[in-house]
Amino acid sequence: MILIISVGLAVMIACLAVQIVSVLGVVRYYAKVSGQPIGARPLLSVFRQLAAVMVVLLVSSLIQMTSWAVLYLGLDQLDDFQTAIYFSGVTFTSLGYGDVTL
Repeated sequence: MILIISVGLAVMIACLAVQIVSVLGVVRYYAKVSGQPIGARPLLSVFRQLAAVMVVLLVSSLIQMTSWAVLYLGLDQLDDFQTAIYFSGVTFTSLGYGDVTL
């Protein structure tokens, strides 16, 4: 039991590190571009910036979901990677369908 809690805690800390790195990257990006002129097409420029930020945050979330899916597989809680990533994604997004349980 202690081992499972320790491994889960380690994955939680790793996920927090991934989230911190991604948010710091976004903050650094906005600090860098905040003093630059937007350009001739301001809406397109802002759209590109926000799209880039959303992609970074999406990749960060996918990395975190995948790490949990790998943990579920490593602990033999789920049968295959597809089910593990589905369960992880549903749990990560708080949807909780309940059709897959550990």
